[in-house]
Amino acid sequence: MKSAYLILGVLVAFFVVSTITFASIIDEHQINIFLSKEGSAIIKARVKYAELTTEDVPYFMMVDVRRVNAYADGTQLNCTVSQRPYGTYISCMRPDTTTPLYNYTVEFEIYTSKLTTYNGGVYRFLYNYGVREPTKKISVVLYLPEGYALVKESRFREKPYYPQNGITGSDGRRLTITWGISNPKLGETLSFSALYEYVGTTSTNMTPYYLSLPVMLALFYIVLRRRKTDVMEVLTDDERAIIDVLKEAGNRMIKQKDIVKATNFSKAKVSRLLAELEERGLVKRERVGRTNRVKLVKKV
Repeated sequence: MKSAYLILGVLVAFFVVSTITFASIIDEHQINIFLSKEGSAIIKARVKYAELTTEDVPYFMMVDVRRVNAYADGTQLNCTVSQRPYGTYISCMRPDTTTPLYNYTVEFEIYTSKLTTYNGGVYRFLYNYGVREPTKKISVVLYLPEGYALVKESRFREKPYYPQNGITGSDGRRLTITWGISNPKLGETLSFSALYEYVGTTSTNMTPYYLSLPVMLALFYIVLRRRKTDVMEVLTDDERAIIDVLKEAGNRMIKQKDIVKATNFSKAKVSRLLAELEERGLVKRERVGRTNRVKLVKKV
């Protein structure tokens, strides 16, 4: 699998290094990739800047982009998309361009072209990311399409995903792979790949891949206990703050407005964070009257 991205990595290395800017410092960059059955993707990225001094919010991708939406502090940003020799450059104007911004978070929703190739019944996913700004932590979560699973390692000489430190899991509907990288080198090109195939619905064809339900639950419990620290590592500081509030509540459900009060986040921000945590199977929300009640589903 390495040969699939080594050539591309060499081709883009000069471009990435030549476009590095030190105007911004990133605390956390979280990338969630939701693959469709056709191989295109919706990428939901959250970038938390420790410092942002440029007039725009830049975002570079080594893939073709069809459409992009970006939000900061509950406000949609005006973005332009331009094609470059080895990818797409996204520039979003922030409301205040006169002063530096600190602890500034921008959320992107990016619709991409195809990120996969298909051969002999197997899909190959490949995503390259160039580190263009000093970054403390990057996390990437890949969501396979529903009804698809990683190929068995015995079918190929190569592993079904790369890098090998990825953590496999599920959000209840899709299989996931989570990678975490701390302090990546400036100018480095990070590559993430996976081999997967169609296996059918969960109730039928998925059985050979996961044995029986009791065995699956037992294995999941063991992995969860051993990986609690890893799960926390890929959460952002804002997500951890919400998880900590829910931990204090134990097994009982608490009002969403109580989380707003405890974290001092805006209502819109708490709503967005809870929606993503729920999508990943970590929390559960229920509508009671005119308010939402929330509780922690998985121990982290």
